[in-house]
Amino acid sequence: GIRRQKPADSTSTWQANAYKIFDPTNKHGVIDILSEYQSLEKYRASLAHKTNHSFLPNCEFGEVIHPRWGFVPCVMTREHVKRGDELTVWYGYDLDYCPDWYKDAWESSCVSSGDSDKLKSG
Repeated sequence: GIRRQKPADSTSTWQANAYKIFDPTNKHGVIDILSEYQSLEKYRASLAHKTNHSFLPNCEFGEVIHPRWGFVPCVMTREHVKRGDELTVWYGYDLDYCPDWYKDAWESSCVSSGDSDKLKSG
């Protein structure tokens, strides 16, 4: 990907930024996975950018040294995960500035979760 600074304005759409992931070498930067490399057929050096969100995640983002790409994001389990279980992470969006699906998921999680004390919010 291309390393660049996060935009100062908030006019960019969530869809346009879906493949901009945190850059572990620069707290204010992102790694932009270009559109031609977003499919698994073209890019699989890491699958961290394909991990789904949960307010009750079983994984978290971390960093690892990749033999070709250097310091890159990774996904680490937080608990024992059974074979076939989906790996999920908490995206950590601010509830005041997030996509609609994220707010909807938060509201749904608060209503339906028996583990509401374990929910992570923005």
